[in-house]
Amino acid sequence: MFSPPVGADMRIAIVGPGALGCFFAARMAQQQDHEVWLLDHLKERADLLDSAGLKLIEREKTFSVKVRAALCPEEIGRADLIIFCVKSHDVSSAIERVRPLAADDNLLIAFQNGIAHHRVLQEEYPGPWALGVTAQGAALEGPGIVRHGGDGATIIGFASPEERFFALLEKSAQIFEDAGINTEVSRKIRIHVWRKFVVNVGINALSVILNCPNGKICDSPLGRERLAKAVAEAVLVASAKDIEVGADPLAMTENVCKSTSINISSMLQDVRLKKKTEIEAINGALVREARMLGISVPENEKLVREVKAIEAQYLF
Repeated sequence: MFSPPVGADMRIAIVGPGALGCFFAARMAQQQDHEVWLLDHLKERADLLDSAGLKLIEREKTFSVKVRAALCPEEIGRADLIIFCVKSHDVSSAIERVRPLAADDNLLIAFQNGIAHHRVLQEEYPGPWALGVTAQGAALEGPGIVRHGGDGATIIGFASPEERFFALLEKSAQIFEDAGINTEVSRKIRIHVWRKFVVNVGINALSVILNCPNGKICDSPLGRERLAKAVAEAVLVASAKDIEVGADPLAMTENVCKSTSINISSMLQDVRLKKKTEIEAINGALVREARMLGISVPENEKLVREVKAIEAQYLF
């Protein structure tokens, strides 16, 4: 069994041992400066991670990293930093589980796709929280075995002004930086969240429907046409909400397709594993926002229907 480093600077609880959660945990635990925990909802997996640790594959080299893993937050005790890496549809249940860890002098940072979780955090989480977006690429190859697919910027910030907790946010950013994860603190996190949201609206559902890596979407005229329609609808909604998503959102999305050409989107990974997808948190969330604004988004409505039909083949 692994003993946390004596005199560790901070206790970090990472909720959700998926690809991103395991990547963050492995990188942070490698620094030996902090006590890093993974909080899992499956006892068998938590026991495995606690005894065997993580394997991080970087540029074809494999690193074994010891972390602690727990089924119950009470095993962790007070955490200085809580990092949420659960799926968007699991945020509410995860908040309930981590209530024993929440306090006014610690911080939760939520890394979910889409925008549906913002309201849930606002209404249900009792302590200070921030939003995070990252372009780090990671994929699970088995329980606790994560392959790092590529570096990208990580940005964290408060959804609303929280000056009294800003020092906590900056200290958290330094933890990411020390782990080799390029991280920026932004006072305009909403813009960054929506820029990633627009990209996800264009890519994720289509990668499922076409059953292909990101780069293949734009290889077909139909894929490129549908991506352009989905992004254009997202821009309409963002504009109606006075959110600036960049000078050329379509070019931005196509560039992400190219730069992550061999990546399998998280939504397609879920489908291949026969798991519930985040379609409601991404394209579905856009449809709901559009309806409230009286904006027509037929392409995104169609994408939601198609992904849900694929889900229905294995979920029900």
